[in-house]
Amino acid sequence: MKLENAIRECFEYCFNTPVHSDRNVFSALMNSLPAGYRFYYPLQVSWKLTSSCNLRCSHCFYYTEKDRFFNSSADLTKDEAMQIITNLIDDVNIMAVSLTGGEILLCPYFWELLKFIKSKNVCVNLITNGTLIDKKIAAKLSSILNFKYDSIQISLDGASASVHDSIRGQGSFEKTCTALKILTDFNIPVRIATAVTKKNVFQLGEFGDFCKKFKIKEIALNRYKIVSDEQQYLMPETEDLFKGYALLLENLDRTRLDKNFFYVYDFLKYEYGRFLFDTENPPAKFGKDKLCHSHSKFHLASDGKIYLCTSAECAGLCLGDLRKNSFDEIWQGRFSNPLFKQRLIKNLPCSECRYEKWCRCGCAVESVCRNGIPDAPTEECCFVKGSKEYDFKT
Repeated sequence: MKLENAIRECFEYCFNTPVHSDRNVFSALMNSLPAGYRFYYPLQVSWKLTSSCNLRCSHCFYYTEKDRFFNSSADLTKDEAMQIITNLIDDVNIMAVSLTGGEILLCPYFWELLKFIKSKNVCVNLITNGTLIDKKIAAKLSSILNFKYDSIQISLDGASASVHDSIRGQGSFEKTCTALKILTDFNIPVRIATAVTKKNVFQLGEFGDFCKKFKIKEIALNRYKIVSDEQQYLMPETEDLFKGYALLLENLDRTRLDKNFFYVYDFLKYEYGRFLFDTENPPAKFGKDKLCHSHSKFHLASDGKIYLCTSAECAGLCLGDLRKNSFDEIWQGRFSNPLFKQRLIKNLPCSECRYEKWCRCGCAVESVCRNGIPDAPTEECCFVKGSKEYDFKT
């Protein structure tokens, strides 16, 4: 596929295709909110239930700090975890919980916690590598979860054993495919998630056939982020991202693919991408909010510390520790964390860029780590490179 055609396909899908309100239980609500809306308390929590994992994936956030992140000695005890989830549901009124890891099925109190959450009619998303799922586990999940609202996400990093196993370890592809087959036999809907790297970007077009084979309802492509120089070799080229994503669009039901995979500056690296932004108008509400959240969610680490997201955990941008303070105390003090300060466009070099109306200024965590403040574009932004080729000043 020619690069220009791929860029056009990706542009049309990401910016001009209507968002489907039935993607999850919160979509209609979030899409109806006015620009700049802020929740007083969060609706969702992503909980890294345990640091234990049976795999050592080469692209993992925690791969380069194995002793720290794969050590479960600091994990919350069952009593601590049950106290926290009771408070979040009964007092904070959390509506949805994503349980992730590590590998959630290695948490010693996983089943007790899951049953408690569902007894409170809270939505659940389970994120697992799938290698430990058998018929017994699938039967238990089928009896506990409500698949009108709940979901299971399986990590898959290749449409073939050679690619997937090169990232996750020998034999993991076969185990994951077995889990998908078992879950399908139990009529359990599954979403797969893929971290797009240099190893699998050329296989994205094949994921459509894979999804059809296993009756996958949705695929989530995750933008790969490097934590250390050791993982630099996994970073794909932007041109390959466009071509791979476009091929996947051709072979996949378009209601099943995330729209937030690309950054605006990905398009601006190319003359044809700049042409599209010059000749099109941004969708309603697009680019109004430079934050990546509406104070509606947070990430809970396995040791009880709270962050905005997994990237913030890796960067050490902690909001507070539930072993030391109540959630209410931590949440009320969140504005001391740079990631919860509004990104003001007037403070950004972006205020002089003619593409500012399209751009969300990239990842705030990356901006804070590189510049100390969220009010700065990320390194990949073409504007701050300072070359004549990327001079976007009006």
